Amino acid sequence: MIKPVGRKGIYWCSFYPVGGKRVRESLHTTDKKEAQQREAKLMLEAEAKATARREGGLTLKEAFTHAMRVRDSWRSAKCPQSIHNIYVMLVKHFGEDCYLSELDDETMLEYGEQLHDGGLTASTINKRFSVIAVLFEEAIRWKKYHGRKPNTIRYRVKNGRRRLISNQEELQAISLLQASGSPWENAMADLVATLADTGLRLSEALNLQPQHISEYAKAVLVVDTKTDEDRAVPLTDRAFRILTRRAQGNSKLFSPLTRNSACHIWDRVRTKMGLQDEKEFVLHAFRHTYGSTLANAGMDAFRIQKLMGHATILTTQRYVKVANSSLTEASSIMTARSAQKPTQSGVKRDVNLGRTLMKTVSYSNHNPLVPSSNLGFATNAIRELSSHASILTWAWRMAGTNISRVFPPRVNRFTALIP
Repeated sequence: MIKPVGRKGIYWCSFYPVGGKRVRESLHTTDKKEAQQREAKLMLEAEAKATARREGGLTLKEAFTHAMRVRDSWRSAKCPQSIHNIYVMLVKHFGEDCYLSELDDETMLEYGEQLHDGGLTASTINKRFSVIAVLFEEAIRWKKYHGRKPNTIRYRVKNGRRRLISNQEELQAISLLQASGSPWENAMADLVATLADTGLRLSEALNLQPQHISEYAKAVLVVDTKTDEDRAVPLTDRAFRILTRRAQGNSKLFSPLTRNSACHIWDRVRTKMGLQDEKEFVLHAFRHTYGSTLANAGMDAFRIQKLMGHATILTTQRYVKVANSSLTEASSIMTARSAQKPTQSGVKRDVNLGRTLMKTVSYSNHNPLVPSSNLGFATNAIRELSSHASILTWAWRMAGTNISRVFPPRVNRFTALIP
């Protein structure tokens, strides 16, 4: 339907294509015959779009908008801008009006090859394919697309940075920073020493505040981490002195540094050290050095994972490079096991509302999966529990079913987090 609008009598059209949204726009003419021809053309285009929508589902733009609304991990992401940046790169290649049905297996294969030939890393390529996969998953889950998700090739990510920062390089960098006398570079010198002694991520260190330091536990509580889990990291004497000194009157311990300024200052230090061409000589290498140092000293990967705040043990294994000297200890452990006496057994009495539950606990002094100190602690705890069973029974009866009346749940935050 067309009709003239306004004093000039310019024709407008308004219609609903089958299965589509209403189209209402100006035809930019005062001639009725010409307006009818333009309306017919618009109706054909609208019908074609509606047909393509029914067959092809959503466009990339619509699928991304929908996924941002319903995907919880995207809505609650700490940096949603990074997701949007990947989407922008997809739009740059396919166009925002590209329908999901157009992204078939062959298209995905060619896209991956083009990115790989363009010099992009495997990790970057996989991130783009992951975003595409989410767009399809949410569109299918909400019945907005009735096709299938295309197959994609996941490119193998090579092992991460292998560059370790030596003690000499660390001291040289700190010396160069302290020599300038600038408050920015003095803060940077303290930051470098802290990163080296704690293995914190740069963002974690820059977010530290005075209330995060525990002088009693000589540890620092790390919050707002990459995995959204707080953790406590023990401090060396040097790191403890630095943090307690900088805690005087600073809202953030390494103020006025920001992520960008810290990276900029570090680039200048690299140039002064003649290492400007070494791509792996970055601040994150201190974290890698921290994990590798602990592993080479004999610490197991599970405790390193706890200290470094890795979500999975696989990430820890990617950081840790085990020295050959630590592997040679395997023969001595097995020799000691052969000469060891039979496994000991202890009896644990667990009192539950006046009833005694008998459990047998077996342990080995050379269990490779459990530190011997933990086993000894467990054994002593079992013996203490057995000897004080009557006291626990009395306490339980006095408290009824509410054991918190006898043992209030007052657990110090640092005590609960420190491994």
